[in-house]
Amino acid sequence: MHRCVVERQGYRVDIGVMTVWVKSIEIINGKEYYKIITTYSGIPGAQTEVSYKRKTNEGIFALDLKDGHEYLEVKFPLEVNTSWTSKTSRGEIHYHVDGMWTLARIDTIYENCIRISYTGSYDKTPIEGYFYLAKGIGMVSMATKMQGFIFIYYNLVEYKR
Repeated sequence: MHRCVVERQGYRVDIGVMTVWVKSIEIINGKEYYKIITTYSGIPGAQTEVSYKRKTNEGIFALDLKDGHEYLEVKFPLEVNTSWTSKTSRGEIHYHVDGMWTLARIDTIYENCIRISYTGSYDKTPIEGYFYLAKGIGMVSMATKMQGFIFIYYNLVEYKR
């Protein structure tokens, strides 16, 4: 079974910091899930979030905490030009693997990143964007546009195993 690859990831979030970490492993409905905590600092109104995810050969599944059903968040294998849709009680997101990219940051270059674009709605708000996944790390950058004009950028600033 796949164990915690990432213990903590820190992302710069506009005016603050978002920290994501795996707190524990829990059995829910007979399945093993990672309990993931996301905290924010320096972002007015942002509250701590809890999510539950598990990895299988088919992809990464998450629990919808509003209605308790499980949905496919990331479809495996991640190959160029593959697509999938995630449906939750909060909306529907359509994902597409755009290709392999090299992502250059001020102090780090991430080679062979998978770029995934997405469109859909979340809590009845239109969203679109893209993110980059680096092998062995996970998400290293993300850009989201909400309601056509609000931009949110996440960039990995710290990674610990």
